[in-house]
Amino acid sequence: MIKNETHFDGSARATFRVASGMLLLFSMFLLVLNIGCRSDGPTTTASDPQLLGSDEQMTLYGTPNKIRVAQVPDGQKTIRFGVVTDTHIDATTSDTKWWGSDRYGYNNSDYMNRNRNTVYEMNRQLHPNDCLGVVHIGDMIEQSPSQDKYATQQVIAFRQLYENDYPGHHAGYIRGRSENYSNGNRVNVPVFPTVGNHDSPAPGSWHKPADYISERVKGAPGILSFYGRGSYIWRWGMYVFIQLGLWAGSNDVWNAPPLRDSDVDLAKLTWLKEWLKNNVGDSNLGILIFQHYGFGCGEQWWTKAMETSELNVLCRREKETDPSNPYNIIGIFVGHQHNWGQDRVYAGKDSLGKDVYFDQYRFPDVGKDTDHQYFGYGYAVVWLKETQMTIDWRNGNNGKWSHIEKSIHTGR
Repeated sequence: MIKNETHFDGSARATFRVASGMLLLFSMFLLVLNIGCRSDGPTTTASDPQLLGSDEQMTLYGTPNKIRVAQVPDGQKTIRFGVVTDTHIDATTSDTKWWGSDRYGYNNSDYMNRNRNTVYEMNRQLHPNDCLGVVHIGDMIEQSPSQDKYATQQVIAFRQLYENDYPGHHAGYIRGRSENYSNGNRVNVPVFPTVGNHDSPAPGSWHKPADYISERVKGAPGILSFYGRGSYIWRWGMYVFIQLGLWAGSNDVWNAPPLRDSDVDLAKLTWLKEWLKNNVGDSNLGILIFQHYGFGCGEQWWTKAMETSELNVLCRREKETDPSNPYNIIGIFVGHQHNWGQDRVYAGKDSLGKDVYFDQYRFPDVGKDTDHQYFGYGYAVVWLKETQMTIDWRNGNNGKWSHIEKSIHTGR
């Protein structure tokens, strides 16, 4: 049998040993380099601004799906939905710069834990088969207008908790946290957001929180009308739901005191007035108003004249001294004050000289837990049942429920 053999002389053997050694050293170098580049988080590349904190990331955070508005027969009078407000998502550690060092990254704050707990508990009570959605009444994030240059990450954290169809990690994240802001807690029904003063940009500043609402809501099937950031209308059965941002005449921006007449968006008041006139009229549909500022919360937020301008629209009158012919306002639902309660809002006299009042409902916050001793933090469940509205609010500190009932009537 003939064997194929290769014979090396001394010089060839030496050359082979040197080449083999160089190859071994190069392989070890690649291994060390790979280990040194590894991290527990996602791999970053120069072509991925989502991960590098570049200027592009301040506007690139992923596009949300359009919100799903459940279809309800127009004549239906029994519906169920949730209410939450002032979540004040606080997921970053810095209010002074965008990136820059390891000090600026994820903040696993008490605010975040309270939001996770609230979402967990809401999911136990509010199921997609019997709950149409959750209405959020503003202050989605903790950001104030002077600190909003890194608000993208706060909005992403809000989305991971309160966007039931959040599309995934392509929507961005803070270094090292990926999609874990929520720790697996995500609301299981659609959330209808609006802006609070912490979400509203100062004139000329960045406005990602408000833009998010437009991206999520504007043009969605079932949204009957949309005005600017945070203000829109939809209908469930015999009830019209109206989100108004800060209030019915608020601008797209947050206005710090002292307030001026120019701070009122007259076109927005006209939008609401004309929509109600053309689409509600004398039908006696039930109207539910949601806005961040409540009547009587303080003139540093909105003045008595501003309050009156909204009441004029709801009462179908031109000025305060005219007789009130109110729409069927089931309730005005507000946040901002971080406490639980019910108020009667005086709205003038009707054509018979009788006093007109609207019922206003205040809801505690989720994020800050401002009135820990008295109110705690939590969420509400609202039932509209033929001739009765019930509101049950859950205190996240002790698990106890508060209860309000009101007689209602819709239709002829």
